[in-house]
Amino acid sequence: MKLLLIIDLKDKYLEMIGEAFPDLTIIKSLEPVQQAREIIDADFLVAGSTPDLELIKKGEKLKLIQTWSAGVDRYLKKEIVEHLAEKKIMLISMSGIHGDPIAEHVLGLIINYTRRLYDLYEAQKERKWQWLKVDQLAGKNMVIVGTGSIGQEIARRARAFKMKTIGVKRKVEGKVDYFDEVYSNSQVEAALKEGDYIVAALPLTEESKGFFGEREFALMKESAFFINIARGEVVDEGALIKALKEGRIAGAALDVFTEEPLSPTSPFYGLENVYITPHISAAHPDYNLKATRLFIDNLKNYLEKKEIRNLVDYNRGY
Repeated sequence: MKLLLIIDLKDKYLEMIGEAFPDLTIIKSLEPVQQAREIIDADFLVAGSTPDLELIKKGEKLKLIQTWSAGVDRYLKKEIVEHLAEKKIMLISMSGIHGDPIAEHVLGLIINYTRRLYDLYEAQKERKWQWLKVDQLAGKNMVIVGTGSIGQEIARRARAFKMKTIGVKRKVEGKVDYFDEVYSNSQVEAALKEGDYIVAALPLTEESKGFFGEREFALMKESAFFINIARGEVVDEGALIKALKEGRIAGAALDVFTEEPLSPTSPFYGLENVYITPHISAAHPDYNLKATRLFIDNLKNYLEKKEIRNLVDYNRGY
């Protein structure tokens, strides 16, 4: 068996994989010519979030692709899915290892906004003892669109702050951990009207592109605060900018954008009611350790014909 890695993973993680699979030949390559040569007889591929279809097509024995990211939207373009499905190549995401840091990031942004911490720090730098109007989270409603592992971790922390948690998902099928109420996508209007804080945590699919548009922002309270840690494309950014400028919603915290890095000319930079972070909500020091462990578990499950965690359903889009 042969594994080709085309991401820059440190040797200590390669050693972990090698110890788990002594009979596995592991090739790490960051050089396109070598990658094209090595993939021909590779059984497994570990890759980043951006697929190289021409490289994948050269994998004559390829059985499984493990992405090193939770989002697989770039792999789900029509021509890529058709090839993977035709060749019966499994695609596995890194979903499930991001919940803690993203949830902490979301709550950090919300607390910063509610308690005016950034404004107080600016006053401190100017040596001002300045009282500002602040708020509390207890008793507020948090609406989380996307109730997967990330959404659940956000909801769990929101509950610790005595917030009511309201989830929105494609279909309501039984109870979802840490949510007080759950609505289906078709009921999103009712959920958005209740939200004091509204978090986009849904995967990017054909169905979810532009999920938040002018209509959705118009449904929100004028005091609502919107947070996006999903993908930039789930939001109509023009509609969001308009809603922010016109005061239809109070503010937003955005970690993801349609185009990244965000251009210095973006209107978002000029809005005083927006907090911007550079797509770092999932970052944490143990990311590669957790990802390597998950990959090892999945490869063992594949070889032992057991259930694989995070196996992508090409029809659902995640």
